[in-house]
Amino acid sequence: MNNLYTEANVKKKVTTKDTMIKFAVIAAVAALLIGAVCAFTFLPRLSVVYEYIFCDGQLDFDKIMAGEKRKHLYRLDFENVTIMAPANSHALDSYKLNASKVLDYSSMEKDHKVFGIVVQERSKR
Repeated sequence: MNNLYTEANVKKKVTTKDTMIKFAVIAAVAALLIGAVCAFTFLPRLSVVYEYIFCDGQLDFDKIMAGEKRKHLYRLDFENVTIMAPANSHALDSYKLNASKVLDYSSMEKDHKVFGIVVQERSKR
């Protein structure tokens, strides 16, 4: 018995439509990868807990992101405090007119008691 076998291949011509589909698929995969990287990078930063630590006349403000990553934000030395009062107090009215730097480490909830602290920063020499 003679077994005969033959095979032939013919390459299809690449059309403009094929090229556009390839680029669209590559762009979609790249967008998904970028979206995944952004999600894993930025979404944990939206879950924030502020921690206040008072020790030896200093108040430290730390931020804990996603229950894992801690970042030290600010150290307040009470020797430099000019005034500390509830944020809605009239005692702070005269300081609100200054173009001062405002740091907000609060929960942003309306029913929580928020305090304002005016600090006179000493120049570092």
